[in-house]
Amino acid sequence: MVSTDDDEIAAVAKEYGASVPFLRSVNNSDDFAGTDDVIKEVLEQYALQDKFFALACCIYPINPFINVKSLETGLEKLKTLNFDTVFTAVRYSYPIQRALRLNGEQAYMIQPEHFSSRSQDLEPSFHDAAQFYWFKTDAFFRNNRMWSDNSGIIEISELEVQDIDNETDWKLAELKFKLLHSSVRK
Repeated sequence: MVSTDDDEIAAVAKEYGASVPFLRSVNNSDDFAGTDDVIKEVLEQYALQDKFFALACCIYPINPFINVKSLETGLEKLKTLNFDTVFTAVRYSYPIQRALRLNGEQAYMIQPEHFSSRSQDLEPSFHDAAQFYWFKTDAFFRNNRMWSDNSGIIEISELEVQDIDNETDWKLAELKFKLLHSSVRK
């Protein structure tokens, strides 16, 4: 199912086998629309058609490296570990405990207690890879958002993640694609 407000996108989605049972509202169609609001609207629109789901998956179209194995792993983890939500995440390449902020031109550490810490001794941190969210719809409505205190992740590599918001992102995605596909052939 594709959620869109655009007739052309809807037509292309249908051409490739997706359903577009309704168009997205104006409130959820601008650059500031949040995923939670869009998901809520989709589930409520289905409910108006007497269609209800225990589980759902929101897949983002902006990440070209999503794969079936990760989707299957996410669903399995959601069911077997009884999470409310499972999504892909990637490890930060450098410990965030050594992060800096700027005050004008002056840099300072956010966590100065880690000034002398060796990077390999610091706890790894992760960020959302913006690929997909598997979630239980009852938990979604109970929390009124996708994430909860009962969320799990599937760790993926940096090569599998590329948000595409500009031309540089596109070029990086092309390079990662080449790297991923050259290693598969070996």
